[in-house]
Amino acid sequence: MHAPRRAPALIFAAAIAALAACVAAPPAGGAAETPRPGAAVEAPIPEGRPAMKPPQGFGAMKPPAPPPDEADACGAAALQPLVGQPLSAFDPRTAKGRVRIIRPGTMVTMDYSATRLNVSLDGAEIITRIHCG
Repeated sequence: MHAPRRAPALIFAAAIAALAACVAAPPAGGAAETPRPGAAVEAPIPEGRPAMKPPQGFGAMKPPAPPPDEADACGAAALQPLVGQPLSAFDPRTAKGRVRIIRPGTMVTMDYSATRLNVSLDGAEIITRIHCG
């Protein structure tokens, strides 16, 4: 007859003991407060480093500013008189390169292209901004 197998029970007990040893002891003078799941946890900021502030709200990230020599590579400066006019006043064939029409709620990429002309519109199809990017 064979002896009962006790190896799985011993391995389980050893694993529990090892995990229990990983738990930090509560600080002297009271029990440690455990943050609830999803709660923000304050971490100390190393000396000499300012605290970073997170972006506020949707669209808080801005594309990088263009280099000075590429500021008007798309020809947006000449089209500024169209701001406040209806989209029908803009002829895309007059643009130097690619044209991107941006309507309210339109998803746009954050990549910067100095030769791409962006024409931003409001809900009434009125041009609100013309810029390179």
